[in-house]
Amino acid sequence: MAVLVGSDVRFVASVECDQVLRVGDRTGRTLPAHLASGGKAILARLPADALAEVVADLAPDVRLALEKELRVVRRRNVAVNDQATESGVTAIGVPIPDASGVPRAALSIALPSVRYVKEALPQWAAALHGAAALVGRDVARRPARSRGNAAAPSSPSGRGSSPTEMRADP
Repeated sequence: MAVLVGSDVRFVASVECDQVLRVGDRTGRTLPAHLASGGKAILARLPADALAEVVADLAPDVRLALEKELRVVRRRNVAVNDQATESGVTAIGVPIPDASGVPRAALSIALPSVRYVKEALPQWAAALHGAAALVGRDVARRPARSRGNAAAPSSPSGRGSSPTEMRADP
């Protein structure tokens, strides 16, 4: 799970699969929102003025390419990062719904690019949307004062996980 922080996304919770070849825990790391799948999922749903503020420092050609990609993300309702942030890693992301209609966070699945199969994208996206809806409902039920902490509750392992456990071994 990642949250938008300025023009970046910060990973606030992560769950690793049991596969030997996998993407490691990224909790606490930041990536440019315009490159990360979760970041693009959030950016695609921001109001125009908020989006303009987030991407203001990008080069004009990068902004133009991002605008085109965000149109695709809006149409497909899923964002893909195919090795834009790290060679050999592909990720897909969806926004976590918010009562305001403006997502503040996203869920994503990151996997070694050798295991990314484009035909599986609809299945993975459906699983992410289901989990994101559950997380969104869980967050909406929390008292407002407890929402200030972006980190998700700790799992029994102490590594942290989203309020709704999701196992994905792509």
